[in-house]
Amino acid sequence: MANSKGNGYQSIHTAVIGPGGRIVEIQIRTHEMQEFAENGVAAHWRYKEGSQQDQAMEQTIVGLRRLLENMDDSEGFLEDLHAELFSEQVYVMSPKGDVVTLIQGATPVDFAYAIHTEVGHCCRGAKVDGRSVSLTYALKSGERVEIITSERARPSREWMEPHLGYLKSSRSRAKVRYWFNQQTSEAQIKEGQKIYQDETLRLGLGEVNQEALLHYLTLSDVRELWMALGSAKLTSSQLVKALSHPDVATKVISAFEGIESSETAFGEIEGVGHLKTHLAKCCQPVKGDPIIGWVTEENEVVIHRHDCKPGLAMLEDNQQHLVEVKWGQGSGRGRVHVHIDAFDRKRLLSDITDILTKAEINTLEVNTRTDTDDQSVTMDLLIEVLDTEQLSLVLDKMNMLPNVFSARRLG
Repeated sequence: MANSKGNGYQSIHTAVIGPGGRIVEIQIRTHEMQEFAENGVAAHWRYKEGSQQDQAMEQTIVGLRRLLENMDDSEGFLEDLHAELFSEQVYVMSPKGDVVTLIQGATPVDFAYAIHTEVGHCCRGAKVDGRSVSLTYALKSGERVEIITSERARPSREWMEPHLGYLKSSRSRAKVRYWFNQQTSEAQIKEGQKIYQDETLRLGLGEVNQEALLHYLTLSDVRELWMALGSAKLTSSQLVKALSHPDVATKVISAFEGIESSETAFGEIEGVGHLKTHLAKCCQPVKGDPIIGWVTEENEVVIHRHDCKPGLAMLEDNQQHLVEVKWGQGSGRGRVHVHIDAFDRKRLLSDITDILTKAEINTLEVNTRTDTDDQSVTMDLLIEVLDTEQLSLVLDKMNMLPNVFSARRLG
């Protein structure tokens, strides 16, 4: 109460445990402080009569000046300004009973960064009032939050994507961005190049107009683009948006003359005549993936994904063996390997298999490994899916489960 916030807000906040173990938040203020809390800065004008200076107003101006000096982007500035002026905040408790003030809509990752930057960097799971929650859970006042950390953990680039909901506060995002900025330049460029290649292949793009792309992103050269991606200054979603511009890139469109088809686990493959086809084991293409065909010496066609790294390396010097193919009619199921990283908890495997069962997906193999030192879990599943749409749907649901760090397709 003696040291008010930058916007002039003053109050004593505490929390006590009541009957049934429920947490009750208590706020103590004078009538003047209550008026300020309810009506903001304007309420203090009624208290200015008879004084030459309003301390709360001066502190508000200081707080605004501090926000301006530390503004890293317009969106974050508006977010913080709105929170400061309109007191959109929640008050949660640490396991030790300390009250932590956060912006409304803050997540467990925001809480972790509010406790300490390193706690945020090492955050791998969270519990609220003793129950496991996802890292995108919106915290509410009075809740007790416990952060689960791992020494081997590091910030995720997904945390930088606002639409994914991992971080509400721009201050938290700034700490994540700073962490990526501290990585070595060459490592950032290498990582950025990988992200760029993965996205262009995933989108099934043909020729990319590098000059138009750099102009769209206001970057000078390709290395700067890779650096921006590797340091998380440029997010994957921002890159995809730029690549979607018609002046930047075009989709791979193949001309098929006299199309004939051949059967696979997913139905027909068009463009191979009557040749026998196989789905490549190295990349395990799923119906909906951009694909390419490789004609073997036995006159059989192996179907690879466009972004298959082993396949691309093998085909680099053998372009004459390539044939343009596409998915045809019919339906079926194909096998896909899925890898999951998580923090151990009760019913984790059950929740994952429930998602697969409700989607009517066959589970052929499940292998789990638990590190007893930090309780981290890795799972490898072999499942049968109809197409990429069904696969994406179940992966999204798995990634939303409490304690799951990532669920992704292998190959």
